[in-house]
Amino acid sequence: MLEIRQRARPAGLLLIAAVAAGVAFAADGAFAADGSLVLNADLYEGTEEVEGWGAGALRIGATRHGEPFRYGAAGVSLPDAHWVYLTGGRMFQAGTRVRFDASARLGRASLPGESADFDEVAAVLYAGGSPGRLTLVLGDSWLDIGDSEGHLAQGGFDLNATRRWSAGMRLYAGISGDLDDRFATGSVTLRGATATWTFGVAAGRTVPFRGAPRSETQSSTEIYLTVALPVGTHRMSLAASRFQGESVERRTLSTAWFIPLSGRPAPAGAKTPDDH
Repeated sequence: MLEIRQRARPAGLLLIAAVAAGVAFAADGAFAADGSLVLNADLYEGTEEVEGWGAGALRIGATRHGEPFRYGAAGVSLPDAHWVYLTGGRMFQAGTRVRFDASARLGRASLPGESADFDEVAAVLYAGGSPGRLTLVLGDSWLDIGDSEGHLAQGGFDLNATRRWSAGMRLYAGISGDLDDRFATGSVTLRGATATWTFGVAAGRTVPFRGAPRSETQSSTEIYLTVALPVGTHRMSLAASRFQGESVERRTLSTAWFIPLSGRPAPAGAKTPDDH
């Protein structure tokens, strides 16, 4: 196990360096768009070990070239686990069909019997196939959370079928270190005259929450429903989900409030807060 972890760390450090360098370029014209301030809160219920809450604040906007960026902070409190982190990321455009997203979360955690590490960096490539319709997605995340570390790879697609609805699918797998995750996610989004609805499902083997020890990796299914709607010049998002694993059940209620800065909302493509 030690040998595996030592092999995973150099690759992880290289990914950290690449992502950090990419995010650093966000300073180039980063405040060209007013964007939005996003405040979010989460409530977790279910099995005792996952009952708690989370909160965060995120600034989203775009550079002078229209490339979305975000940065902020968030934290989670559970009965026997706590973590806080800073987060940031930026999308880079290469031509009309290729986009590259670089992001990082750097923080500290209090996990039973484990180290205080809570770091994650990610790089995701979006390559357009059919113009405006199908986008292929490939990505890699390096996680160092508590005593667990390794690469989590992803692959999938996004499909914009019409102006009203779209769909997406991802496959995730731990490919190094001591990550034993193997799961898939899928979602369908319907855009109405005012509200936007998203229904999604995830199934496979994963942990019930970030920071859970590898021994908690279990077969599970999670379903979620999100609705986003305008409230005057602001925008609000409400979400509910249920995680059902072999030994853990978790129900989550989330809300996010998008507050436009200087009266103008964030540009299209700017990401909403990451899950905790």
